[in-house]
Amino acid sequence: MGNRGIEGAEDFLLGGVAEKVSRHIECSVLIAKKKPKMSKILVAVDGSEYMKNVLTHVVPLATKRNAEVTLLNVVQTSVPWIKPEMARAVGEHILSKAAAMVEGIEPDKRVEFGHPAQAILEVAKGEGCDLIAMGSRGLGQVKKFLLGSVSDRVRRHAHCSVLIVK
Repeated sequence: MGNRGIEGAEDFLLGGVAEKVSRHIECSVLIAKKKPKMSKILVAVDGSEYMKNVLTHVVPLATKRNAEVTLLNVVQTSVPWIKPEMARAVGEHILSKAAAMVEGIEPDKRVEFGHPAQAILEVAKGEGCDLIAMGSRGLGQVKKFLLGSVSDRVRRHAHCSVLIVK
């Protein structure tokens, strides 16, 4: 589906159609923000159950489009008691596991530190990605209101199309 890009107070009060559909639909949704060239795909992986589902969607798309794929794991810096070396090792393990799931593709792998949504958006823009693919954890309404959702933030602020896999 397309995305008009409602922002600010109007988005908060009314919500956009893309936001409502992506929150409530039980299947994956592609939110197209511009003509889908899809030569560079960023796949956010976190080791969750959604990782395999996301990769299952991305591999045929990347193969058909001969697209470059970057797997990204973001380590939250809000956990101060975990040493950076240990956090990086866990991130690299998750990336290795994800890379093993993508047959026929040689993905780039990156571990970044910071807030997940912000890091995903920065990497996607910096690398000129045409598509961000990620899972949706399906937070409950109260948690989503209080904490927000990484997929909601990425969908809302991304410069490129976003595939949210459920």
